[in-house]
Amino acid sequence: MEEPAAFSIPKSSFTAFRLTYASAAQVSQLSKCIFLGKIPDVYSKDEGPSIYKELEHEKVSTNNIHQFISNSHSFDTGVVNEVGSIGSELTLPQSKRSQKSKDLSISIPHPTDKLEDKENFELAEREYSRFIKRLRHFADASKGRARRKKNDMRNKIYEAVIKNFKAGEILQVEKMLVLTKELDRPTSQFTDEEEGDSRVFERWTEQFAVLRKTDSVIDPLVLQFYHINSVTDDAKNKPEFEVSLLSVDAYFYSDVDRTISILCKQKSEFFAYLMRTHDQISAFRWLYFIKSAQGEEMDSRFRVYLPNFNFRIDIRVPDTILERMLEHSGNLNVKETKYGYSIEYGVLIQYLKTTICNELQRRNYSSLDSWANYWFCFRQYDRLEWIQNNCELTFIQNQLMNRTFAFEFRDLGRAEAVALENGNCIGEPIPVEGFLSRLTNTKGKSKSLLRSFYKVSYFYTCDNIMFYTKYYRASPPTLEYLKKFSASSSYTDICEHCPYPLNEKGHISWLNKEDFESNDKVALSEMGRRAEQVIKSEAMIDLCLIKEIRKVPVTELTNTQKLLMSTLWHSNSALADDVQIIDSAFEIEMINGSIVRLQAQSSFLRDHWMLNLQSLRDYWFLRKQRDLRQTMIVRARNEKALRIPEYVDSNINRELNNLEFQHSVADPRIQSIESIAMSKCILMSGYLYQKSKKHSNFSQYFVILCPAFIVLYSIYKRRKTTGAWKASGLFEHHLTIPLSSCYIYSGAATSIDLLNRQKELDPTNPARQCLPRLYPDGWKSSEEEEVRCFTLWIGRKRKITKHIKDIRKAEYTKDSTLARSNNTQKNPGMAKMIKKLGFTGRSIVFMARSRQEREIWTSRILTEIDRYSKQNK
Repeated sequence: MEEPAAFSIPKSSFTAFRLTYASAAQVSQLSKCIFLGKIPDVYSKDEGPSIYKELEHEKVSTNNIHQFISNSHSFDTGVVNEVGSIGSELTLPQSKRSQKSKDLSISIPHPTDKLEDKENFELAEREYSRFIKRLRHFADASKGRARRKKNDMRNKIYEAVIKNFKAGEILQVEKMLVLTKELDRPTSQFTDEEEGDSRVFERWTEQFAVLRKTDSVIDPLVLQFYHINSVTDDAKNKPEFEVSLLSVDAYFYSDVDRTISILCKQKSEFFAYLMRTHDQISAFRWLYFIKSAQGEEMDSRFRVYLPNFNFRIDIRVPDTILERMLEHSGNLNVKETKYGYSIEYGVLIQYLKTTICNELQRRNYSSLDSWANYWFCFRQYDRLEWIQNNCELTFIQNQLMNRTFAFEFRDLGRAEAVALENGNCIGEPIPVEGFLSRLTNTKGKSKSLLRSFYKVSYFYTCDNIMFYTKYYRASPPTLEYLKKFSASSSYTDICEHCPYPLNEKGHISWLNKEDFESNDKVALSEMGRRAEQVIKSEAMIDLCLIKEIRKVPVTELTNTQKLLMSTLWHSNSALADDVQIIDSAFEIEMINGSIVRLQAQSSFLRDHWMLNLQSLRDYWFLRKQRDLRQTMIVRARNEKALRIPEYVDSNINRELNNLEFQHSVADPRIQSIESIAMSKCILMSGYLYQKSKKHSNFSQYFVILCPAFIVLYSIYKRRKTTGAWKASGLFEHHLTIPLSSCYIYSGAATSIDLLNRQKELDPTNPARQCLPRLYPDGWKSSEEEEVRCFTLWIGRKRKITKHIKDIRKAEYTKDSTLARSNNTQKNPGMAKMIKKLGFTGRSIVFMARSRQEREIWTSRILTEIDRYSKQNK
């Protein structure tokens, strides 16, 4: 019998990333698209600059999306430079100038390999030995286990790190948002529940958080915040605030957005500093480092719960696995199976998965190959957070989240098929794209200024949305691509194309071939092309709001429209009388009564457009109903299991403790892995309320999350004279927000951006509890306003300066003063535009209709920020 082929592909490739989270069949199916018709003669091949290239200051281009994806996700080699291994992560990032603001240079000194003075070296050894003994006092009670901490790998790494740094040198520095709150009484943990009274001492400002070594043996590390506005050559940079790292309590303020809470005492007052890093991974790194410095014990045990089988497995990871975890390979090992592939994951993840699968096989459940669709996640109540294929990050997450989250091994829950009432199932239709003519304007009128309306546009669908843009801004697939990756042998008017063609065994035809690199680049550029089309769109149609799709009789077309059809599409005005060409119009009637009239190249293509759009509408209408129904079922099961009312479920984080969360359930189809897997160019979409000022009113928009951007579409058109609402089937583009420079925070932290209109339940006056909200689709919930809000913070204050900001290397003395060296002026006379730190930026507040939706939006936006923030660092 022939042995199955085993080979390896580069981990940094786009295909390796896709195969990590989905099977080859799923990757191929979700990559398919149908191109209807041909390119009209009016279309100019000068497509114009890419929207990604136009936004160079965001550092997001179509050509380097490949690098973004490979550098920001699960592959061990792809995350080394940013997340790093445990060892490299705790040493120091290399000194470098900021790519986003080249006017600012931060000095991060490198540790020396050895000390020149042998006596000083021996003295440092003795002092450090006494320091380690003092650190044990700050560790949690461990019933004698603290005496074995010399064998702790994390302790060894931490000791090596501290030993190699001199006083005044920076271990870690990062720009982040900081909010200062003054507390009325001391507390051991300050979270978004905010027990007790607190007031905002200083609003959100962008500052530098610096972790610096001192010359003190008792307090070897100090945390500093630099509130930098303007720095001259002879000015001394003094931190706005500094505190010993061993004297603070550090926790996650929010388990959703990963805001870090630092508690400390200044004189007789108690303060909480909320640190909002740009991305989640940085938050995990900072909190893990602080916990390590405070001597908290590392637990190499993973308590894995299997909800599909209702039992738990305790897995203690050997030290050999943890040591091998630091070794990184540049290839992803792939093995062919009877149908599809078997992927070898990171060392730690593969060890956990193999141990669990062997235990399941020992209990006579199934073979190892049948668990390919299972993956690890952290669950808190009804929310799931899927892990990335990154061993170091998974290890850190388990250390920081094991008290508040349950670590689970569950089915990914991909169920694209929707069941009908008769028992049959319909699968997700293939999206379509192509050129169409618009015969009605955005108001639904066929005439504009007494002239027949006629415009050629490019239409394309993704999920339940159909976008369109001007024909000269379109990015249709190239003819060479269609000929190479089309399902048929020749290019026709209906061309189904897929960059991942499969053979009869479910194997990608070019995966183990010499042309892998070129085909992988083609697949990446195809994903970039589709994502770019979403950014370029000028309007969209929600297919779920379609009431009917019908043909338009030829008699309803004007002579002008017939003439333009034959001229712009075929460059032959004589075809204006050809019924096969002219009889190609159809119209879409929306549920609000508005009409969108379109025209294809021929009656044959018109019928295919109508058929595909109707299939997409039927599927996604049922899919949205199923998702809503499943969300309501999960909520009802949790309310019944925990014996709680609807109000408690809506505000669960404030009402229940973590022990009660163990009895709750979650649905992977609602909290899916698609945002991490990047299966489509739309990662999230739906209706949200938005306002950009605290005292303005919320307005409803249709919001789309795509790679690197959030796009808002206006869903209402109003008359300029009376302000009355006008029915329209099109949602026009309103705003595009790049995520590469945004911060996000949610929940209780957004209360400072909201008006105090809605109070919580007052025990002395229960009648003040807010009424539940009931929506037309049947959803009902009772969240407080801040529970369903999240905020995007964008720095916008700028100034002109000719000075270079710098945090110089300093010697930290016992009297807590920084001896600064003389700054040398660089590029004298050169003026630069820089972003001012320490000033409040622009806050854009979004409000979902429920806590569940807010958590999904926040999690997926953070995933996108993680993906693109690494390129900017």
